[in-house]
Amino acid sequence: MAATVRPETVSEGLTNVWVSPSVEYVGVKAPGAAGDVQYVVTPRSARNMAYQGLVEYEVEGEKGRVPVVLRRLRGSEMVGRVVTFRGRQVPVFPLESVVEAKGTGVVASVPSDSPEDFGALEEMKKGGVSVPDPIPIIEVPGLGSLSAPAVFARLGATEAAKEEVYLRGFNEGIMLVGEMKGARVRDARPVLRKRLIEAGDALAYSEPEAEVVSRSGDECVVALCAQWYIDYGEPGWKKQALAACERLETFSTESKNNLVGTIQQLHEHACSRSYGLGSRVPWDDQYLIESLTDSTIYMAYYTVAHILQGLDVADFSEEASDAMFDAVFLEERSGGGGVVAAMQREFRFWYPVDLRCTGKDLLQNHIPYFIYTHCAIFPEPRWPRAVNANGLLQLNAAKMSKSTGNFLTLRQSIQRFSADATRLVLADAGDSVEDANFMETQAEAVLLRLFAFVEWASEVCAMGEVTEAPEAPSFADRVLVERAKECVIKAEQAILSMQFKEAVKHCFFAMQSARHEYTELSTGGHPNPNLLKQFLKTQLIILSVFCPHTAEHVYCRILRDEKNSVLNERWPSTHTKPDRSVIDAADHLADVLSNIRRKATPHATHLTIGIRSTYPEWQQKVIQILTQLISNKNIPENRELLALFNKDPIIAAGKKHLMPFAQMIKQKLLISSAHPFDESQLFADQGVLEYLRKSTGLAAVTAVEDPNAALPYKPTLRFSRKHSTRVSIGNPEPLSGHVEVRQFQIFDGESVLELSQRLARRVRTPQVLIAIQDRKQQTQIPQYTNNTSYRPLNANSTFHVDQQMNHVTCADINIDQNNNRLVYLTQQGTNK
Repeated sequence: MAATVRPETVSEGLTNVWVSPSVEYVGVKAPGAAGDVQYVVTPRSARNMAYQGLVEYEVEGEKGRVPVVLRRLRGSEMVGRVVTFRGRQVPVFPLESVVEAKGTGVVASVPSDSPEDFGALEEMKKGGVSVPDPIPIIEVPGLGSLSAPAVFARLGATEAAKEEVYLRGFNEGIMLVGEMKGARVRDARPVLRKRLIEAGDALAYSEPEAEVVSRSGDECVVALCAQWYIDYGEPGWKKQALAACERLETFSTESKNNLVGTIQQLHEHACSRSYGLGSRVPWDDQYLIESLTDSTIYMAYYTVAHILQGLDVADFSEEASDAMFDAVFLEERSGGGGVVAAMQREFRFWYPVDLRCTGKDLLQNHIPYFIYTHCAIFPEPRWPRAVNANGLLQLNAAKMSKSTGNFLTLRQSIQRFSADATRLVLADAGDSVEDANFMETQAEAVLLRLFAFVEWASEVCAMGEVTEAPEAPSFADRVLVERAKECVIKAEQAILSMQFKEAVKHCFFAMQSARHEYTELSTGGHPNPNLLKQFLKTQLIILSVFCPHTAEHVYCRILRDEKNSVLNERWPSTHTKPDRSVIDAADHLADVLSNIRRKATPHATHLTIGIRSTYPEWQQKVIQILTQLISNKNIPENRELLALFNKDPIIAAGKKHLMPFAQMIKQKLLISSAHPFDESQLFADQGVLEYLRKSTGLAAVTAVEDPNAALPYKPTLRFSRKHSTRVSIGNPEPLSGHVEVRQFQIFDGESVLELSQRLARRVRTPQVLIAIQDRKQQTQIPQYTNNTSYRPLNANSTFHVDQQMNHVTCADINIDQNNNRLVYLTQQGTNK
């Protein structure tokens, strides 16, 4: 008895059958067959057939069903014989590649559509054996009516050849012969299978796809058992399930496609089993409901379980219980009194299911049954709203396995890394149906980050509070505020869409980056303690989703709000959108700093940044056209856009850079605006220039308008090196708290105003006055109301550095430490 999964080929194209000469076969009797009719198969296949009722068998205790064997023979004994199939005589040929562990051990040979069969017959032909020719049965476009010989000539009898012939034959093939002539193979296969079985020329036989071994060490078989089925193929019910699936939020296109495909293919499914744990089939007590079919609406019971737990079961008969649950879950009217009314209120409040979390392996069975059952029992408003499927969890990029030692329990992870670090790394491990990956090295790093976060929180709270009237917020302050708003909004969006990896990024890592950015930007000024505390509180609220223990500790013990809990705080408001111009300015500043570091010349001391506030005329024209198109939601393709630009003679002036510029502006317009911020205002901020100076180690950074070389948002960078020397600048003010500044660098050509600005930043005071102190005239502590021992220098005067003589002059005055000494007076002194 030959086995095949391609009945359309055997029906008309069978030329011979293959057996393995070295394999042992058995002759078994068909149930009720008259005379000496035997099926010749392998012992393994005979055992499978016994459990499916295809052959006669005996029951032998623990061995189970044992097929009745009439004879045993080797494959070599059958070689050369002839068998009859549908009135045709076909020979039995030997083939050593036939394996005992697959099928019946007897293989149907169809050389027209099997490269392996064709190749084996060709080898026999070379040995002088007369073999039958292939029979054309299927036409495949591009391969002809004999697809196997055509592909064999190119690929040989390989797996690639087999895959090409089988797949193309099934998907593209057209039947050339038989009762299904002209039909597509994919349509003919089920019809011919059914007719072969009905005619008694074939049997439906099943076996495991691969070897399956039970825990007892026995090889498993496919058994045909009496059981109940649910018909998921019923058209009306299937239509409902597909409608429910269509409106279901799955957070993943892959999950949605998987569910829809499964529902479309579902038909009858066995819903019962004979033994094990579970609920009895209500109408047949001898069977249990199998686990995947069971527990599909248990969440409805959860809504009323707390009420039922207080009732005495003995008070309810089976009929009363059914009536009560019908009244609650089917929302029928009932005279059940207070208990039923209370249960109805709970069920109506909590149902339908807002979110069902599950593993990706259940998308092809349990979740479709969950959808089907809800459609069958509940009205449409009670159908599930969302299902989120996750992949499996890996440990250190490998499958978790106790046998290999790559295994970590939740308790072990908490003990090693803490609960919060474990939660954060799990959330960051992955969201989609792809397998997530928990890395122990990452958990250790996150634990250290959380400790650093707590230390930083302590430092912020130790800064005290500013009670004076607040000054206008600095650029750094505004960037921190807008970054925090952006993180809150993106974190909320990610959490609502079940993208927890993305949420962790914004709740923790992006907020930490914003804090570091603020620290760096504040080098040109002073951090705002009040703002930092507000920022910290915002981060604690959004971080509490993943690290509740850390957030609660900082909130209660460090912020000292012990009467409240961070978990009681409302989520920060997302009604006010972040100011994109501030964020774009900060990103632009980071790009400029990167370019400075990359392009800085060796030994450079000064940098002049050239900016341009307005676009050239042709670029303004491009912006105008794109703005209008995007506002009208009419965005043409690049080819049409170029044709539109070419009609304008003004735009033709920038043809070389036209499309790259247009693409850049289009992207900006789609996000926010083509004019995201005022670049001249950004670089007019002394705090920003000081940030660039300190970040690059340059002596001075200035910004000027450069309309000839610069472009908007593409500033020019001009580096220069100036001679310099170092001097000490004193402070003669009594009780001012300021001291002499030693080894302060003065550059050749630097103005007094530029020096005073640099010095003011150094001594951390808003303003200083640079003066020359004549020590010859100084006889006592100077009195500023009437003092001739110092002379203020004109702000426009410049310093000249003579490197050879190693001295400095300003306004024709030689500056030295003995006579004409440089001093600075703070604002307090200048106001006297």
